[in-house]
Amino acid sequence: PEDVWGGYVEHDFICTKAITHGLLNKDAVAPKGWSPLFAKLTRGAVLDGVTVFSLKDARPAAEHLLYIGPIRLKPIHACAGRGQRLIRSLAQFDEIVAEPDAQALFRDGVVLEQHLNEVKTQSVGQSFINGKVLSYCGVQHLTHDSEGVEVYGGSDLLVVQGGYIELLRLELPDDVREAVRLAQVFDDAANQAYPSFFASRRNYDIAQGLDAAGQPRGGVLEQSWRMGGASSAELAALQVFVEAPQTSAVRVSSVETYTEQPLPPGAREVYRGAAHNGDFLLKYVTVQSYDG
Repeated sequence: PEDVWGGYVEHDFICTKAITHGLLNKDAVAPKGWSPLFAKLTRGAVLDGVTVFSLKDARPAAEHLLYIGPIRLKPIHACAGRGQRLIRSLAQFDEIVAEPDAQALFRDGVVLEQHLNEVKTQSVGQSFINGKVLSYCGVQHLTHDSEGVEVYGGSDLLVVQGGYIELLRLELPDDVREAVRLAQVFDDAANQAYPSFFASRRNYDIAQGLDAAGQPRGGVLEQSWRMGGASSAELAALQVFVEAPQTSAVRVSSVETYTEQPLPPGAREVYRGAAHNGDFLLKYVTVQSYDG
């Protein structure tokens, strides 16, 4: 892990949202290297869901989950919220199964997951860089891309020098403390279920909202063991800690916008140019003191 800022996995699916949930049953199609142990270790730390790798497992999984309410369909290789669909009925799911590319879609891997209302997505993670350990918590924001699709729009992070112990010494709301706990469960499970895995950047997205019955529910959505949307904010925090080692905590933000605009005062530009679809994208970071 000292050789990269990111991570290593033995099989492609391990670094996707596929590992968040277990398979439908012991006879379900699974990729080489799949570990049933992971789902056992994370039970209660993730939302209700099933990962499927074949069309034949898809409908029984959807039927099982729709009993508790609406579900989200998430292709395991999609990012920034793209490709997701909200499904409220089996009839709606059957329409997706009837599409020409359904066979390929489910063969590549799809997560079917409980849908929450009034969701807040927390970001919790750690980076290990050149002997320094950074731990953080924060929230994600959504924005609309140039095509009107709701996608990742940035993160506001509270970053400390040190581990989760140092982070939890700060005055944090109960929901944030719970998000940190869930991230730690997920992180420990990855180490146990996939022992050849290692990472020096470990980021976890935790959803907290209301289930179909109106009850509070939270769980880890997925991991990011590579550079991601919040990475520029992490590096901005690292720079503060290197230049001012006495600083114990700092607030940093990464912002992504698809609107051409000047930078806010004090912001640092990360990227300004073409987006994935050829349209415009601006990324920048801001830094503020922890205590104002």
